[in-house]
Amino acid sequence: MGGGEWNSETRALYQQIRAEKPRRGVAANISGGGLLLVTRHSLQPGASLALRFFLQSNGMKKKEILVQGRVIRVVPFKLGKLRHYRCGVKFWKMSERVRDIIIRFIFSMLRQRLR
Repeated sequence: MGGGEWNSETRALYQQIRAEKPRRGVAANISGGGLLLVTRHSLQPGASLALRFFLQSNGMKKKEILVQGRVIRVVPFKLGKLRHYRCGVKFWKMSERVRDIIIRFIFSMLRQRLR
């Protein structure tokens, strides 16, 4: 999945974010409905995000995913002396095709763990 398959609203949001300084985080978990993002940047509940990430597992070609998300909750915590934030992010305006790609990735990872 690449830029040619994003809807116009997602593409516009992504271009806006790229014009600013993109921020990084780590997805602690993911589902078909959202993810838990761990970041060093404080986000506000209700904030809109353009999320860009890659999914790859054994037997699955690397997929670039771009979705819109909305911050649902933020929980600060310290890791050593540094403050981090666990941010619950709900996907929104996502196509069923993208949701299916994410769910297939999750099932692929679960099958690998059961081996």
